[in-house]
Amino acid sequence: MSTMPLTPEYQEKLDKAQLALDTGKELTPEQKNLLTQLGSPDTIAKVSVKTTTETTGTESNYTSFEKSKYNVSHTAYPTDLLTNPIYGKNYVIYYINEYDGISTSTSKNDTVSDATMGISNASGSNSNGVGATVATAGVAATTIKSIATGGFSLGNIVKSGAKGIAVGAAAGTVAEYMDVSVAGTTRKRLKTAIALPIPNDVSFSESYDWRTSDSALMGAGYDAIASQLSNLVTGDGSALNSAKSIGGTAINGLMTKISSALPTQKALMRQTVNEKQEVLFNGVDHRNFTHTFQFAATSKEEVENIDKIIKTLRYHAANDYVDEMSFIMVYPSDFDVMYFHGKSENKYIPKHTSCVLTNISTNLSPNSLFATFDGGAPIMINLTLQFKELAIISKKEIKKGY
Repeated sequence: MSTMPLTPEYQEKLDKAQLALDTGKELTPEQKNLLTQLGSPDTIAKVSVKTTTETTGTESNYTSFEKSKYNVSHTAYPTDLLTNPIYGKNYVIYYINEYDGISTSTSKNDTVSDATMGISNASGSNSNGVGATVATAGVAATTIKSIATGGFSLGNIVKSGAKGIAVGAAAGTVAEYMDVSVAGTTRKRLKTAIALPIPNDVSFSESYDWRTSDSALMGAGYDAIASQLSNLVTGDGSALNSAKSIGGTAINGLMTKISSALPTQKALMRQTVNEKQEVLFNGVDHRNFTHTFQFAATSKEEVENIDKIIKTLRYHAANDYVDEMSFIMVYPSDFDVMYFHGKSENKYIPKHTSCVLTNISTNLSPNSLFATFDGGAPIMINLTLQFKELAIISKKEIKKGY
């Protein structure tokens, strides 16, 4: 920062530039130059971060938070999270995706028609299609209807099964008993979203399943089996028929003998087999992540917002029932969780695929003392959210920022 005295004109320009920076407004090139040359070290750092943010994070794989499309006025904490630069312009948005055609479906006026939803299955699609299982679901659902309505007989069940196949395969519905579209064929994004500060415990754990295999024992078993089968070969090539007649029983018995003989060999000869273990790739686990928040309301509005945030999360994490008998459950909503800095998605934090909320932990007395405001609302609340991503992450997704 320069120690030379400024003219009133330059001081006024500097003050205006500082005000624009503090209130999150866009800086002109002259203002950036003034703050960089004449501002404090803290101001210079803020200008640098703002400039970097304005020139990065706009790739096609990243999105911007469109406040005009989503309603967070009653589901944001703190209430000025998106407007007050004191929070560093860092926040997380929880978008809610509800399945179409269920009894708790929201009206079209409460949904965003052109929303881009996250990846929700292993194939990389952004819709949970059920494919050929629709017909099977039709069989099950119409059979359930037959039982539930008292028509429990073999003939009725066969008829119900046939009807289920027709309904499921041709019409693409689970069954007339459920009277809805297949849960999972279509998702819709709700206009209601939740805005919270990015938690202090943002971390990612990616687990890959590698397992060891005893290749030496496996090879010995195969050699023994091959030897036994070769003894069965005759001039007319009847080994295949002989092997079929022996089947899995002889092979399993042979492997059992090999396995049971090894401990005796080890004890008598004071030797052991070099198992020559191989490490085999077995698959990838779904990513899990946890967000923890502490709410301490400073106004009546924040008390109401906190209450609505928690109730909204609990509501959409819960299942619903299709029928009055509570016999068939419908999947809960899923979520798209996105981290933002300013108006743009933060490209330095890995993206999440669509995810489900697997656990909600609400502590109304985090300091081992339950205390409330005059109206009964808890003064402090700790909230822990545990999510599981719906899709497996591969190289393709990582290239896109996941």
